Amino acid sequence: MIATRWALVALPLMATLLAMWLDKTLAAIREAPRERSVPMKIMVWGLVAVALIPLAPRRMRIEGALPIPKFFSSGEWRAYVPEGRTVVPVPLASNAESEEPMRWAADQGLDFKMPGGYFLGPDPKTTTGRSMFGSPSRPTSKMWIRVFKTHKMPKVTDADRAAAVADLRYWKAAIVVVPGGKNVTEELYYKLNTQLLGSSPTWRNGVWVWDVRQLAS
Repeated sequence: MIATRWALVALPLMATLLAMWLDKTLAAIREAPRERSVPMKIMVWGLVAVALIPLAPRRMRIEGALPIPKFFSSGEWRAYVPEGRTVVPVPLASNAESEEPMRWAADQGLDFKMPGGYFLGPDPKTTTGRSMFGSPSRPTSKMWIRVFKTHKMPKVTDADRAAAVADLRYWKAAIVVVPGGKNVTEELYYKLNTQLLGSSPTWRNGVWVWDVRQLAS
């Protein structure tokens, strides 16, 4: 169960309890002597006001979506991704770390496949059916997420390079893509992937592209 959806049940119940409490309290106040009823009314309506403060209208912060890189919007990606192969965004598309790649795919009518994405279902690593967000992680995707969270460059070993090749083959990768944003994370991904994949990327209309078709074959 997604935690935020509990509000759909909790709020009506809380409102009902508040209304019932207020009805009984006001009935009791009407029967109380005047010298007690006045301060009780002030206290009761004060508590109601405090309870309702969170419902006061507030200005919502709105951020526009990032523009879709022209590499995808123009269809240039088609020259790199043959049938049966995938686009690997860094980090992998998810509802937590990066939703943008899902917008790229939606813009192209879901014509290309990619690992990751929005997923809510049983965790295959557990025997209890415990739920998980996102797809099962791989060694390389874990490394990308660490960079995303810590903004630090990890030390790359031969084992990491071997794991990266295995992951690319598992994902049936054609290209690895890092969107350009001129930020610290982009620079770290550039350095990390260059070390992991053993080659430098090319800049193609808004994204860094590592062509890994031979590496992942």
